[in-house]
Formats: sequence, C-alpha cells, structure tokens
Amino acid sequence: MLNLEPSYPHLRFAQSLINQITTKISTRIIASLSEVGRAARDGLLVLQADANPFLSFIFLHAWNESGSASEKSG
Repeated sequence: MLNLEPSYPHLRFAQSLINQITTKISTRIIASLSEVGRAARDGLLVLQADANPFLSFIFLHAWNESGSASEKSG
C-alpha cells in the first residue's frame, strides 16, 4: 500500500486511487508473433500517444516470417 503525505488532500485522493489499482502481469515465450495475434499486438500501440509503426504486428510479423529477425540472423 502506498502511503503519501496525508496533509495534502489531493495526494490522499491520489493514494486512494492508486490503492484500488491491481495489475497482473504474466510472460511466456512464443515461437511466432502469430500466437499473439494482430489485434492484441496492435492494441498495445493504440495505448501509446506516439506509437512507433515499426512495432506494429504487420512489420514485426514480416520480419519474423522472412527470417530477417530470427535466432540465426540475430
């Protein structure tokens, strides 16, 4: 639990919001980006204000499928 200085009302409000947030993160290794899917991968880009197009599913999937981005090629 986050404990901010209680003498500032706006900080107490922020503390109450932060304490309500629960985040669950999991990781796994996949063989291909297609296991993630385009909607899930590109959904992450939508959350960014200045998304990099080189992180899109189409771009990364093409690199992977062509062999340009692989264990062998580095």
